[in-house]
Amino acid sequence: MSITQAPHTLRSHYARPPAIDLFAPQPGVARNADLYILRQILHEWSDKYAAKILTQLRVAAGPQSKLLVIESVLLYACDQPPEELAVKGTQALVPPAPLLPNLGGANARLYYGDVLMLAIYNGQERTVLHFAELFRSTGWELKERGDLEAFCFVNQEHERILERSYKA
Repeated sequence: MSITQAPHTLRSHYARPPAIDLFAPQPGVARNADLYILRQILHEWSDKYAAKILTQLRVAAGPQSKLLVIESVLLYACDQPPEELAVKGTQALVPPAPLLPNLGGANARLYYGDVLMLAIYNGQERTVLHFAELFRSTGWELKERGDLEAFCFVNQEHERILERSYKA
């Protein structure tokens, strides 16, 4: 169910985005939540600090809690490792020759972003396997990968709906 289908959820205060310190133990309001969402958070941090964030969430999470991480994923310029293809939702990328598997310059924005995150925040973009290892090391498990292509175009509208609904 999306925010557009259930704005009453926000008005009911069942779903509320609390302001929290990601590096500290989570307050009671954030404990045992059904769902935790990290949107464009982890790429701003090195593995050391991303692991601290994920560990604090894991400690706060209940046995049925889920974690939704919305991040850009780096593609390989070479063939994808078989381990990555084993992750549910991952598709083999086989563009026509002479294109690289990562589509070369067509996806340069991701690689520029990776360098930018490193230079400004000491952060980094990650591959699917890098995310899987980071999650595993903090008590989470990568169960499925999904592409949110439409998210790139509609996220601003969803944020406006979220903002309107929450302030109402």
